[in-house]
Amino acid sequence: MAPSVTVIDYGTVNLANIVRALEFVGANVKVSDCPNEVAKGSRIVLPGVGAFGVGMKKLKEKRLDVVLQSICECKPLMGICLGMQMLLDRSAEFGEHEGLGIIAGDVIPIDSGYSALNGRRLKIPNVGWRGLHLSESNDRWQQSCLKQVKPHESVYFVHSYAARPTYDAEVLATCEYGPNRIVAAVAKDNTVGLQFHPERSGPVGLKILETFIKI
Repeated sequence: MAPSVTVIDYGTVNLANIVRALEFVGANVKVSDCPNEVAKGSRIVLPGVGAFGVGMKKLKEKRLDVVLQSICECKPLMGICLGMQMLLDRSAEFGEHEGLGIIAGDVIPIDSGYSALNGRRLKIPNVGWRGLHLSESNDRWQQSCLKQVKPHESVYFVHSYAARPTYDAEVLATCEYGPNRIVAAVAKDNTVGLQFHPERSGPVGLKILETFIKI
């Protein structure tokens, strides 16, 4: 039987790419905005693009925030891009907004400092392929959906704000963008957050999704 995955639809994101990618790696995908259906799901994916405050508002309107906070310790949960950021305590994007509080930390603007390569200011948002630096301070990534990823393999990012987790032990991987050390992946208990888009990251992204659905 194909592994089942519930993708949360909270009305702010095109889900076609992530659904197609999950189906490609063998998942039986259900898209839902119903709290009861999400709570019954075996594995949950929280995708997202756009503004933090809008995303949290939509989750709260549908009571999905409460569901995610209650299931995160007992079921595999993956947050992608904005979905990852909303796992944290709060964001400074267009004011201060409260997050889900599943992973301790803040979401802050990316520093538009100068590139060491050409001395020019970095473009914001950070758009493009960046190599992953797997954590050297802990080996939790070896038990996560990143366990099949090789050091410095590239994945695709599109974001202007970045996670700043409170605890280094919950950081699985980072990438570099100019002077910035971008947190690319975090994890706590059964929850993993990916700042990059695995569904747009070619074979590496598919490998990550395939590992997740087998957890």
